[in-house]
Amino acid sequence: MTGISRLQILARLGVEQGAYVAALRTQKLRIIRVVALAIYTIFPKLIE
Repeated sequence: MTGISRLQILARLGVEQGAYVAALRTQKLRIIRVVALAIYTIFPKLIE
């Protein structure tokens, strides 16, 4: 019984960690996208 529950806990932790890492990755991509958009909109104004 304890072995099965321990495996379930480890599996759940693994899934949560995977979801957390995926969320961090999407956040980073979102931030990069926002920064890229800001650069594309600001730089032409600076160049002019």
